[in-house]
Amino acid sequence: MEDSQKDIQKDIQINSASEKEFSVDEVMVTHGPLKIFIDFKNTVPLMDMGKQRLSIRHQVCILDPFLAKDFLRVLKENLEKYEKQFGEIKKPESLVRLEKELKKQGNQTLKKQSYFG
Repeated sequence: MEDSQKDIQKDIQINSASEKEFSVDEVMVTHGPLKIFIDFKNTVPLMDMGKQRLSIRHQVCILDPFLAKDFLRVLKENLEKYEKQFGEIKKPESLVRLEKELKKQGNQTLKKQSYFG
């Protein structure tokens, strides 16, 4: 039995390099009865032959509820450590100005979006 365990251990490879970094602009979280879906969205403006267009890519992470809850705990701990080291995380001033401008234009309550970013 020990020989078969050694063979199995020899076949395990750990690759710590990620395929490609993915910058996230927006995130949507939804769920079904058995899984939590986290959809990371990246939007990049492109200029192609004088036309401006957007390239939108999605990277979806699917977690079981237990792992999602544990991820939330770890994220919360890391955000607390970040704020302790670097200060409170605040909404960017440009977004605050945009929200104020939208309110001036008569949009008293900003619509809650399923994406945030």
